[in-house]
Amino acid sequence: MLQRIVAIVFIVFAPCGKLWAHVDKVFFLKGTLGNRSIAIKILNYDETRTRHLYYYFADDRKDHFLTGTYQNKSWLFANATSTVTLTIADNTNGVWQANYTDSTGINTASRFTTLTTEDCSNNFSHLPYVTELDPYERNRLANVHFTPDNTTKLSKQISCKWMIDAPSGIAFLRLQNHDKKIATDSINAALETIHLTYLQQYYTYNASRTNMQVATTILYHNNALISFNTTATTTSKQQPTQNNRQLLTLHINNGLQVNLEDIIWCDSAANQLDATNIFSVYKYRKNVFAPAIFKLLQQRYPTQMQSSQCNINQVASWALPDWCLTNKGLALGFRNEENCEVFSWATLPYNSLSPYITTAYQYLLKVK
Repeated sequence: MLQRIVAIVFIVFAPCGKLWAHVDKVFFLKGTLGNRSIAIKILNYDETRTRHLYYYFADDRKDHFLTGTYQNKSWLFANATSTVTLTIADNTNGVWQANYTDSTGINTASRFTTLTTEDCSNNFSHLPYVTELDPYERNRLANVHFTPDNTTKLSKQISCKWMIDAPSGIAFLRLQNHDKKIATDSINAALETIHLTYLQQYYTYNASRTNMQVATTILYHNNALISFNTTATTTSKQQPTQNNRQLLTLHINNGLQVNLEDIIWCDSAANQLDATNIFSVYKYRKNVFAPAIFKLLQQRYPTQMQSSQCNINQVASWALPDWCLTNKGLALGFRNEENCEVFSWATLPYNSLSPYITTAYQYLLKVK
């Protein structure tokens, strides 16, 4: 049920500068350093004697990165920007002998053992997204505990309950029903999945990133649909601030993403589309959808549609737009808007889209 949602928010957690195809072995370890639990992932590359090591402490969750070289039957892991070192001897009967020197110079001896998925029981094991994670990532989530932040009443039947991960400060919505006829278990599983993907992005190692903030705005809702905009703002040491926007519209009863073709169909009813055929979808979008939407936008926004910035004045640019539902209508934008800010103005009222809105959504969107 959640596969479509997971595909939308999928984030690749691979080490910078290396491809998973070149990883010969991956070792997952667990242990303690002093009174702190630690999880470790070691990447062994088939072309080089260098190893990459990622680790986090259970009470912190944030990745640290070290590069390892083989010395005296042990691997010495270090980082040029830190005084932290970790020496790990080769595996002997399932035990890895280790010595850790922290940033203050204090040395701690320890023994690590293999970390498996069976060691990673947590509150999210029922989510397909979590079951597909490696032991290192699953173990990290075992230490996540969402707490209520605040609640916003959306209607007599539904409230929005904001849940927060305190260490990262990342909050995300859940839905709370006040009417037993409205089921929210499935959509809350989908929303929880999305929340976890943002946490994974936050805690995963990124050498240049200095901070990441996530903000979500609900743009439209009724008892059947909810549409929202989530923006992840990332600040880096030497790069401009990046704002990555994600627009999602979900069915409240089952948590599945709404396809644009579910709502808008610009072709004849006889021409049915196989949504699993990417080529067919793009062909329809390019040859039928884009010209129809472009014409409506020209009629409503004649000045803005003359702009060549972001190729606004090109029909093909509107074949695969970002989109969401709003109280004013269907809002459209480009995934990479640069400085053109299409999303701030390109909204088509539902009544203007009436000839194209499918029968089911005529009722849901209250089109006259």
